[in-house]
Amino acid sequence: MSDDLQRHPLCKRTRHLFRVLGLLVSGLLFLFLITINLVATIVVHVPMPAVGENQFDAAIVLGYPAQADGQPSPILAQRVRKGVELFGGVLDMWIGFAQPL
Repeated sequence: MSDDLQRHPLCKRTRHLFRVLGLLVSGLLFLFLITINLVATIVVHVPMPAVGENQFDAAIVLGYPAQADGQPSPILAQRVRKGVELFGGVLDMWIGFAQPL
């Protein structure tokens, strides 16, 4: 920009306005995120095995690619075994298996 344009009062006011609006929007976004986290912390009850709670609503078992011949890979087999263990032991409602993208 030329020096005349940078010294123009309207240009200075506009830059100041954008700075203030940027700070205001950033502050509001920060407060929104803090509020969401506080509400989630207060409202959502997460079972905690360390303090004696062992009932869970769901389990997500991540998948893993099978071997070329279609047999489960060792990692997939281990994950399926753990899912079955959770389903038979601690899991109350349902179990879901997810395939990686």
